[in-house]
Amino acid sequence: MIARVARRAWLTVRTAVRGVRKANHEQVHMRECLLLISTAETGPLRWVPSLEGHRLVGTYLPAQNPTETGT
Repeated sequence: MIARVARRAWLTVRTAVRGVRKANHEQVHMRECLLLISTAETGPLRWVPSLEGHRLVGTYLPAQNPTETGT
């Protein structure tokens, strides 16, 4: 009887911990996305640390339009 109660309590605690971890991961991911959006990414390419490792952000230099070369 005590073993069954202990097992159910353990499963309940494990499920609750799993839910809290998932919620924390989602919150951190949301904040990371907001941070990347709020920074200007129009500059040159650069490496930015993230939870999954380093991420390349920014843009390439604008392409030269051949009609604007003046020839």
